[in-house]
Amino acid sequence: PIILCDISSLEYWRHRSARDLADEPRSVMLRGNSGRTDKPTSAQIDALLEREFSFLSRPVHLLVPNERTRCRDERVFCHTRPSEIPCNSFIQASEDIFVYRPEPTFIQTARKLPVSLATLIGLELCGTYRLPVGGHVTQYQVPPLASIQSLRQYAERARGMYGTTNAKRALQYVIDGSESPMESKLYELLCFSKRIGGRGLSKPNLNHKLATTESFRRATGKKSLRCDLFWPEYNIAVEYDSSEHHTGPDNIADDATRRAALASLGIKVVTVTNRQVKRIVEFDVVVELLEKLMLKRKRPTSRQWRHKELELRSTILPYGASCDPL
Repeated sequence: PIILCDISSLEYWRHRSARDLADEPRSVMLRGNSGRTDKPTSAQIDALLEREFSFLSRPVHLLVPNERTRCRDERVFCHTRPSEIPCNSFIQASEDIFVYRPEPTFIQTARKLPVSLATLIGLELCGTYRLPVGGHVTQYQVPPLASIQSLRQYAERARGMYGTTNAKRALQYVIDGSESPMESKLYELLCFSKRIGGRGLSKPNLNHKLATTESFRRATGKKSLRCDLFWPEYNIAVEYDSSEHHTGPDNIADDATRRAALASLGIKVVTVTNRQVKRIVEFDVVVELLEKLMLKRKRPTSRQWRHKELELRSTILPYGASCDPL
């Protein structure tokens, strides 16, 4: 059989729609066979790329039993199967196509990435959005593919699998519940350790659900609301205002009503815009406010830390760090 792994299995999971995921794919066990010598054939690869898997980027990443079964077709890149791999690491996508589940996909894709990018993949797998693939747009409000618990449990079982060490490093920061790529990046900028360029704030709850007041229910018809980032120990919420979803009279009015409702619950709300994330001098003001609300003493930062922050920004933000004035 053809087995998709690495970038290709990640693209497979990103491509699946919410409707597809309603039918949970069945896990299967594939027995190892280190003595096999048959390679994926050109006909198999043709069929793979011309069928429902044509959205995969090239080269397609395949898992093969051993070095002898690597093929030299420029359209594919072959990875040798680990000698030890946990059972139920695959799902059967079609009659002769198998795919790494999200958990081994996370470990394999994280193996050579910086911790910031590996964490973003984990946040996406444990979140409710999918990055675009195959010409599709970003999907929102889709079921999570994994959870921090399932990723950690698999990493413990896959100790001999290449990439587990790097994956565990990223799992220190992965949490459940992110609803957008920008929420994930804002979380990294605020909560990564200072030694890797973050601001060192404690982990929040992402999209924390709160019961509302009777007046809010009458005004909006909603029994609850959610905060993008919420620190329950401090009663502080950070709301990210994207230009895409927070413009126009109705959206602005809805946001104002939400903030008033949060204030009535005794929650201190800090709003962060795209420009504030983009410009370090404005982001500094946001962080100083959060530190003051959390009663944290402001510590002097070193030039080396600022260099690490610029490095983090250039890695995870589309506009990088070069346009951010110091």
